[in-house]
Amino acid sequence: MTKIYLKKTWYEKILETEFESSSGPTPQWVAFAKEVKSWFNSFCKEKEYTDFSFSRGHFYFSGFFKVKDQWWYFMSCDVRSNVMPSLCVRTCDGPKDYHGGRNNHIRYDTGNFKQELWDLVEHS
Repeated sequence: MTKIYLKKTWYEKILETEFESSSGPTPQWVAFAKEVKSWFNSFCKEKEYTDFSFSRGHFYFSGFFKVKDQWWYFMSCDVRSNVMPSLCVRTCDGPKDYHGGRNNHIRYDTGNFKQELWDLVEHS
């Protein structure tokens, strides 16, 4: 019998990964953030969203992208704790607006993260 191994997405991995805590960026965190950035970049290209930017903070990530004329901001919680296993997403006025509109949280554990993110930004 042939086994099929499906590669897990970053939003599946984040739920089961125990990130090493440190006062600086660890190789594990840097590699993970690079994977998240790559996923968001591909997602934006696939959906024809523009002006994508990404920032890797101290065990969190954030970024911006534009859908038609509407800017969007996203931010993770500290990945070392899964207290709130979701991505915060909200509208904003541009790539310097960190306050923006109402917070929407898209959970990582629903099995529909990508679809829920797409639904939010397309239908808001």
